[in-house]
Amino acid sequence: MALASQFEKGRIFAALHERDRAFIIPNPWDVGTARLLAQFGSVDRPVNVVMGLQGVQLSMAELSAIGVKRISVGSALARAALGAFLRAAREMQEYGTFTFAEQAVDYRDINTMFGQ
Repeated sequence: MALASQFEKGRIFAALHERDRAFIIPNPWDVGTARLLAQFGSVDRPVNVVMGLQGVQLSMAELSAIGVKRISVGSALARAALGAFLRAAREMQEYGTFTFAEQAVDYRDINTMFGQ
């Protein structure tokens, strides 16, 4: 059996990642990979990239420049909030200090955000 052409491999890859009328790139590990996938010839819909994963540092400007149309962060914001909570809990447990509160959002900002 002959190996599939690069184009055929690309079509198969694209079919595996098509969701909700977008081509989803779950974890582009570098700009080159994201560029290659975003500009892949057989992708005929907007490219969506899932970001917010550890070790993957691509900016919105970089992603936009290579053709990405949508960016999702999945659970990254919830994990970031939980990380802040766990760091604060560790600080209290290990050091008996409360310096974490210096980075906490101000009540005025919360009230403004919620329109009060």
